[in-house]
Amino acid sequence: MVGFLAGSGLTAVTRLASLKETIQSPITLATLKIIGVAVLRKSISALSTPLPRRLYMLIGSHSRRPVLAAIKGVIVAFALAACQTTTEDNANRLTAEQVRNTFIDREWSNGFGTFMFAKDGSYQYGGSGSAFGTYQIGDDGVLCTSNAIPRPGLRTCYTFYRYGNGYRYWHDRSAGFYPVFLR
Repeated sequence: MVGFLAGSGLTAVTRLASLKETIQSPITLATLKIIGVAVLRKSISALSTPLPRRLYMLIGSHSRRPVLAAIKGVIVAFALAACQTTTEDNANRLTAEQVRNTFIDREWSNGFGTFMFAKDGSYQYGGSGSAFGTYQIGDDGVLCTSNAIPRPGLRTCYTFYRYGNGYRYWHDRSAGFYPVFLR
């Protein structure tokens, strides 16, 4: 993916736009959010360097300043579009009660490890690493953990969604969606 976005900032934004139009899955849109921020940073820094000769030929006698402003505007628009939450995501988000009924006192996996959130407010994770600590579910349905081990006090929040016939969750620290496999 990084190699795909290599090149001038304008080329990267064009490629980002084509990716977004080609693939419309929510997982890809979340990934594009992360990529969009990186492209935005790269593109703005690229604009401080002289424009390629081909671009000068395209703009002909037009002034460079309005062209740069237009390019920056396009970059910002794509970055903001990539950051939006889809209406489908909001419609499929689980309530606090649904999270309690589905994920509390029941083991479930994300494909890398197994979670267990107990009714007493404790949790365990085992798999690609292990952790345990406490959790709370907010009124908005977001479940946030506080580690006891490893990295005491580390906070991670999970937002759960219906996804097809199952579920997935948004992991705030990695800014990504992960599947849920109920056991």
